[in-house]
Amino acid sequence: MNVNRLATATILALVCFLLFIYPDPQGILYTVLRYITFGLLIVILYQFSTSDPDTIEPITKISNPNITPSSREIDVQEDIHDQYEQLLKMVFNMVMAINENYKAAFFMLDGSGNHLTIQSSTKDGFKETIPTENEVIQTILLQEEAVLFQQSDVRDHWNGLFLEKSWRGSECVLGARVLYKNAPVGCILVQADHFSTIQERDQSLMTSLGRFVSLS
Repeated sequence: MNVNRLATATILALVCFLLFIYPDPQGILYTVLRYITFGLLIVILYQFSTSDPDTIEPITKISNPNITPSSREIDVQEDIHDQYEQLLKMVFNMVMAINENYKAAFFMLDGSGNHLTIQSSTKDGFKETIPTENEVIQTILLQEEAVLFQQSDVRDHWNGLFLEKSWRGSECVLGARVLYKNAPVGCILVQADHFSTIQERDQSLMTSLGRFVSLS
């Protein structure tokens, strides 16, 4: 992965976000068109950041007895993991562009299917694992759109999401599910210190980000 190309793609994504989302255009149709355009730009930029340079190298057959099928498989797995990490980084950049004070984390189902395990986060404070029986998580995984919860409304389930601390009750969490072949396999959680900082367009964007990470 070329770091300069990745940085360029990320900067372009943030600039496009500011140009297409934050001016808050008037008119429903105009707003919808801008969101669609923004989503397409994210896809294009991600493909740009993960693609190989457009250069043609001569193909040379090298006989190396140390290269085995298992080592090739490891290389492929590492490459997939690197692209996965870059995808998460781009998603988190989009979240932080909405509000730099947001705390975001990405969770995936573990092998048992009974817990969500944290994959990455922008800040500490999230639980490493969350039982899928948590009602907040169940609601997020079942809803097509991003869902907003205020701490005072889900006190019994809040501590299952975050590390223990003193809460005022005005904090909130916004969750968007992630699908694989139309089945929920994880979610993106965004925590804010006050519910008033979450705007309606933030929920729409979170829904789009969840769908962007999903695989059909």
